[in-house]
Amino acid sequence: MTELLYFYPETGIILRRNPSTRTGVDSIAGSVGARGYRCISVDYKIYKAHRLMWFYVYKKWPKNTDHINGNKDDNRIVNLRECSSSQNNMNKCIQSNNTSGFKGVSFHKRIGKWYARIGVGRTRKSLGYFDTPDEAYAVYKCNLYEYHGHFAREV
Repeated sequence: MTELLYFYPETGIILRRNPSTRTGVDSIAGSVGARGYRCISVDYKIYKAHRLMWFYVYKKWPKNTDHINGNKDDNRIVNLRECSSSQNNMNKCIQSNNTSGFKGVSFHKRIGKWYARIGVGRTRKSLGYFDTPDEAYAVYKCNLYEYHGHFAREV
């Protein structure tokens, strides 16, 4: 693979060694897909750039790789860490379908209150019901680092 690509772990950039006439010399390899990850084709197989970077630096394929700052196209080696699936989920940003505006907070229609919950392994732990989404989020934040440690992401 290193004969086809130039790796720059400090910047996270991967360049093609033999770019096509369409892309030009020193072109950044791959493109950003619909889910935000840079994907690179090598010998007719698609790889995510962060996994290629990890392999280049550590000489082993990661089981899962997490972008510490949440930017899926920031493939600097200092922004990548090996993790479990559960840890990777802990570091997710707020979902696009979230209506409360706060991570971990939802409205319970039947009760008519806001509730907070946090993912712990394969289950979700209820943190209680509250009158406002701000109160629910405050409780979520208080529990976030206890359950998610250094994989915690507030937003």
